[in-house]
Amino acid sequence: DDCVIGRGRFYQGTVNVTKYGLPCQYWDSQEPHSHYRPPDVFPEMKNAENYCRNAGGEEPSPWCYTLDPAVRWQRCDIPICGDPPPVCELYDATTSVNHILEECRKYAHIHLALNFKDELGLLLHDSAN
Repeated sequence: DDCVIGRGRFYQGTVNVTKYGLPCQYWDSQEPHSHYRPPDVFPEMKNAENYCRNAGGEEPSPWCYTLDPAVRWQRCDIPICGDPPPVCELYDATTSVNHILEECRKYAHIHLALNFKDELGLLLHDSAN
């Protein structure tokens, strides 16, 4: 999965469009935007092709120069590693709560809370019988 840690300085994923859907310019190209960021300056730029990067961690998140001559650069929309999926965006009203909980259980930082909820639910169910 493509995701970033922190500011995404060492992000090595393959997202190559900006947050607003503009295709990224190849880092070793000077068209349509000339720039002074040759790929060999930062080791994290190795094999960067036209993928979103944040070499040196200068920006809050990975970005790229765009192929749109009117837009020099934009940030890319890459999720932060470990964040649960935004439930309202991924699931429609027919999705069961259990399915959502199963999906969310994949994320370590809420795993224990969900297990505790399950165990508490079982205890309450057992005590009611």
